[in-house]
This record gives sequence, structure tokens and C-alpha cells, in this order.
Amino acid sequence: MVVLVKEDKWKNNYLEIIYKYYRMHKKKTTITVACIAAAICMITTVFSLADIGIDVEIQAVKNIYGNYHMKVENLSFEITDIEKIEGISHAGWLVELPTGELKEKECRILCGDADIIQQFDVRLLEGQYAKTGEEVVIDKKVKKDYALKVGDVLPVRLEGKTYNLDIVGVCDTFSSLTARDVYGLLLSVEGGRILGNSCGDYYITCQNVEEIDEVKCKLIEEYHLEENRIQLNEILLAVMGKGKSVLAANLYLIAGILFCLVFLVSILMITNCLNISVHEKKQLYGLLRCIGADSKQLRRCVQKEGKILWCHSIPAGIGSGVVLTWCCLLLLRLLNKDMFENIFVFQVSIAGIVIGIFTGLAAVMIATVSPVRYVCSIPPLTAINEETYQKDIKCRKKRRTIKIPVELLISLRQTGSNRKSLGLMIASFAMNIVLIFAFSVMINFIYEGSYFTKPYNPDASIYNKEGKYYIHDEVKWKIEEISGVESVVGRKVNNAELEKNGNVFSTLLVSYDKQQFEWIESKIISGKLNIGRLLEGEEILVDEESGLEVGDEVLIKGNGGNTIACVVGGVLRNFPYDSADSVRCLLAEALFQQVVGNMDYSILDIRFSKGNEEVWELMTKIIPEKFSIFDYRQKKEESKNQFLTMAVFVYGFCGTIIAVTIFNIINCMSISVWNNMKKYGMICAVGGTTKQCKKIVILEALLYACGGGALGIAIGVPLHYYLYSHLVAKYFNTVWRLPVEMIITIIGITIFTAIVSSLMPLQKVKEINIIEIIRQV
Repeated sequence: MVVLVKEDKWKNNYLEIIYKYYRMHKKKTTITVACIAAAICMITTVFSLADIGIDVEIQAVKNIYGNYHMKVENLSFEITDIEKIEGISHAGWLVELPTGELKEKECRILCGDADIIQQFDVRLLEGQYAKTGEEVVIDKKVKKDYALKVGDVLPVRLEGKTYNLDIVGVCDTFSSLTARDVYGLLLSVEGGRILGNSCGDYYITCQNVEEIDEVKCKLIEEYHLEENRIQLNEILLAVMGKGKSVLAANLYLIAGILFCLVFLVSILMITNCLNISVHEKKQLYGLLRCIGADSKQLRRCVQKEGKILWCHSIPAGIGSGVVLTWCCLLLLRLLNKDMFENIFVFQVSIAGIVIGIFTGLAAVMIATVSPVRYVCSIPPLTAINEETYQKDIKCRKKRRTIKIPVELLISLRQTGSNRKSLGLMIASFAMNIVLIFAFSVMINFIYEGSYFTKPYNPDASIYNKEGKYYIHDEVKWKIEEISGVESVVGRKVNNAELEKNGNVFSTLLVSYDKQQFEWIESKIISGKLNIGRLLEGEEILVDEESGLEVGDEVLIKGNGGNTIACVVGGVLRNFPYDSADSVRCLLAEALFQQVVGNMDYSILDIRFSKGNEEVWELMTKIIPEKFSIFDYRQKKEESKNQFLTMAVFVYGFCGTIIAVTIFNIINCMSISVWNNMKKYGMICAVGGTTKQCKKIVILEALLYACGGGALGIAIGVPLHYYLYSHLVAKYFNTVWRLPVEMIITIIGITIFTAIVSSLMPLQKVKEINIIEIIRQV
């Protein structure tokens, strides 16, 4: 035998065999390249969306919490040279004065420099910012309610004194103030001095985030400040990746876990593709062994194969990833034209592309390790007859008591003949499902943190701030009749006494109806929500701090002397009302009336089906003047914008993962069927039908999908619990529950994937040419 390894020509050109093989088998190459491109597409899309999403979220956080990095509390107005410190780009005062009165209505007064006020996304609608101590900027609600304009004089009462201020501008309303039925006024720093303030909070924005600690140290040293007087904007810094709070640490931990999962999934997908590709060419590698190739040269062949596939996959993977990113940005713009009117849809994330390229390369190089070992173990006899390289199978005679369809037996035989490919196929599918579980926690996080998503958060609330007056049923009925009002729910609040085993506790009673009980179900940490028993007055719900437990029998004593016996049916982690009472209790309205007697509503919550001003005007005409109307519409709209921003990106992640998962399984099944075409031809040659071959393909796809789905759910549910506990439950006082809907969805995706992944291979089975296959054999 001639040992060609020692020839220079062989040394230089033996890797050309891989190129020539792929040129001769373009269809197989295309399918393999598509599998790897899908993995690169997933990496590129996920990290491009993350990169762009972080920029969008940073801007949203700046608008809500302010574009500043730190503030110095209670700093004297006499200190005027802080902005000269190196590394500071913006600095200025912002002082909140005590509550004032504007024509007998409460108002909040902010005094500050125009530069800092603009960093809090305060939009000036008319005129200019206040410059002197006698000037004021009013919000548009003040302008509308009192028919004011720029140039008018506004009398403001503060701490017993009345100040006449000249209106020089009109700004947009503050959602935090409209939600409390309070007006907002903006004054200059000089105006704050005139109104009696000598110190305030000093806000600082650094030129570079990296210089924050350095600037902070300079402030402490030069102005002898206590460290606890300097507060960082932790939410903004957390989004920018520089936060040091516990929330930021947990966010970074989860981001790291998600990155590792994405990288692991890409490695498994690429390893699976390379493993199938290498197994299909075992005769070729056996032939190379016959003519003298050593293990080192075979290793180079496999690595070259991986690099070739990687190079061919880059354009398709990166291109499809960029297009998917554009689709998400276009959807974001369509959902919220006002907020994202200026967003450039066709932007390209350089970071996402670079990470996609190099992560794909790293995944390919890691993925070649397993196929290299396989190739080095192939004996030269494989080049003579492919069937000679089969592990010995011990056959034992066993009486078969169960009749199993032959199609199922063959599909089990085919999937189990290569355990490594079976394991990789199932593992790659399972890890994609695990990724869906992991990213779904981010959906829970933004859902719980958003005011917009809660069904119990109203567009408006009505109650008397002093608690002296109650709302009659007639008012509720009239509001319900207004066209554009979706729902009106009321609650009655009163004090009572609760007795357990002779111990008496002061108790706050709050009445709920059926709908409100359904809303509170996610807050129950002990017991079970039994709406029937609650409405019948047999059970009540108490707060966690009450010390009561599920099943405790208690007596509730009302002010009128009525005593009602009931049972604690559930314990709430986060009670929706603050009170100094020892026990806080939710109960049905019928039981409330039995204890307290007939009583009007303490508060009404209204939700609009459409939020136009006509509905608002009609509602305000019905409500007596002694009640305050708290407007949450602006707060809800801002929350909606923030929720949609994050939801598009997170759902984009999940959608990409699902699409890549289905595409990967389809391609892997196509490769598997292609490699087993001889077997299907032999089955038809010995009397089998095309219909039986189709059943074998479908059963094989079901085995892969069901195995991966079961393993993915088994790993994904514990991971979901871990991430949920660290990110959602800890900060929103919610209780983790088994994600039944998600599990059902994943089962549906699994079945759908199995069906879809078998459609394309079935077309190949229909085209089987028995004579041609027999000739090849």
C-alpha cells in the first residue's frame, strides 16, 4: 500500500477532498448549512435585539426616572462650583417645596435649573422656563381648569403666605401628580430662595459612566459630605450595566444565565448537524484511513469541514438575523407611533453581528470535538462495506407478548442505531424549550412591573381624601351607563374587631366582589381561592402579617354589635391597602353589610373602553364636588409604552427561538431521511409500501420531538422556578405557580414541530426510485 501521507502533494491538497465532496453533494450541503445558519441567526437576532433593546430601555428609564447619575441631598444653595469638577457634563438644583394651594386645590412646586428640568423629560408646550423668582411654569391641567394663558398672574398660597407669580410657560402634566389629583408648578432656583428655601437636592450627570465613582470621591473629599447623602440613580445604572444594587446583581446573573443557555443551544445545534454530516461520510473517512491518513489529518479534515460550513452559513445566518431584528423594530414602531416615531427601523447592531460571527465560530470549533473522536475510531474496512462498521448486537430469543407495529419498530431501530445523534437531537430540541422557559421569566418581570397590564389598575378613582364622605350607589349606576366606560367596581372600607381564641384584634374590613376576588388570586400564598365560599360569607382573606393561618375560625364584631363567625380561607402576601390595624381583611360585600350594616362605597375604580375627553367630562359632571377624581390615564399610557417596548424585544427572543427550533428539527429530519434513503428503498424492494415509509418518518419525528419536549419541560420548569424566585417574586411579592399554560403551549409546539418537520422529508420518500437504490447497493 502506498503511504500518500508522506508526499508533499498530499500534505498540501488532501483537504481539497472536503471541498470536492460538498461540490458533488450540493443538496446535502445546503441542508447542513441551513441548520448552522439557523443557529447563527438565533445568536445574531437575540444579541441584536438585546443591544438595541438596552438602548431603547435606557432612553425610557431616563424619561421616567431622570437622566442623571447621582444626586446630593440637602446641599446649600451657596455651593455653586460643583459643576466645574472634571467629569461632570450636567449639574443643577431641583427642589421640591412643601405642598401649596392653588385656588383651594393642592399643588406641588418644583424649583430647579432649566438644564436639569429638561433631563427629567419635562416637555415645554408654550413659552419658556422660569428664570427669575417671580416667574412660574404651569402644567396644562392648570391651564385648562382655570382658563389661564402665558402672561397671566397666578396666586399661589404656601405656608400661610400668598405669592403672585407671572406665568411664562406651560408644560405637560406629570403622571405622578394627576394620579393624586394634584397640580404641578415649576419655578426657578431663585424662586425657591424667595419662597424660603436655602438648600435642595443637587443632580449630577457624568460625562462617562466609568467616572461616577471618581466624581463621587471628589465630592466627598472637597465638600466634606457624608457618603449617605450622595444617592445614585440605581435603576438607570442597572440598565446601563453599572448598577451595584441587589436588583442589578440579579439582572446581571439572569442575563449571564441566558447568554450561557443561548451559547449552549447553538453548540448543541451545530454539533448535531456536524455529527450527522460526519456519520454520513464515514465511508469517505474509512477510505482516507485505507490510503494512509493518520488521526491528525482526519482531525484537520473534520475541522476544515466545520470551517467550510461556518463560512457558508455566515451570510444566511447574519442576514436572516438582521431581517428578524428589523421586523421587531417595525412592529415596535407600528404599536407605538408616538413614542418610536423617530426610531430607525433598518439599523444594524454591530455588536450583535460580531457576537453572531465569533460565537458561531467558537460553537463550530467546540462542536467538532465529538465528530473528530468518531472519525479517528473509524476502521479502514468501512470503506469496503458501510455495514461492516456496526457494533455487535446480542440477540436473545424472547417471547413477544405485545403486538407492536413494524413501522414503530423500524423507527425505534433507526433512531436508536446512532445513540449520539439521538442524544444530540433530543438535547438541542430540549435546550430550545429551556430557553423559552428562561426568557418567559422576563415576560413575567415586565408584566408584574407594569401598571398597564394589571386588570385591577383603573383609569380613574373616586373617593374623599379625608374619608368623611361616601359614594352613593346611584353615582356608580350613572357612571356605568356612560358610553365608553368599560367597568366600575366599588369597595367599602370600615373598621371592626376580630376575635380568635379570646384574643381581640383591631381589623380593617374591605369589601370585594367576584371580579375583584379573581384579580387577587395571584397574591395568595397560603390556602386556595374559593370564590363560592367567599361570596356566601363563609370565608375571608387576611394579610400575611396578621399571624392568622388558613382554617382558623374567627369572630368579626362590627360597630353595630353584630358578630359573624367565619373561617380564614387564604393568606395574602401583599395586601392592597395600608392600615395601622393589626389585621387587614378582605370579605364579600354581603358579609360586610352583615357586620357593618348598610353603607355606601368608600372608593370607586373606573376603567374606560376608550379614553377620550368626552367620557371624562361626562363622568366629572356626575361626581359631587366633595369627592376627588384621581386620573391614572397618563400613568397608564406611559406604563403601556414601557411594557410594549420590553414585550416586543422579549417576545422577539421567544419567537426567534421557536422559529429556529422548528427550522432546526425540519432540517435535521431532512438530513436523516436523506441518509436513510437506501433503507427506505430496500423496504419498498422487499414488499413495503410508500405509506409505511411515511409512517416511519412521522414516528421518527415524533420520537425526536416528544423526547426533546419531555426533557425540555423537565429541565425548564425548575429553571423557571429559580429565575422567577430571584427576579419576580423577590421584588413584586408574587408567588410562583406552575406555568401550566406555558407547558400546554410547549406541548402544542412539540406536536406542531413533529408534524411540520416530517412534511418535507415525506416528499422525498414519495420520490423513491427502487431500481436506482438497488443499483447503488
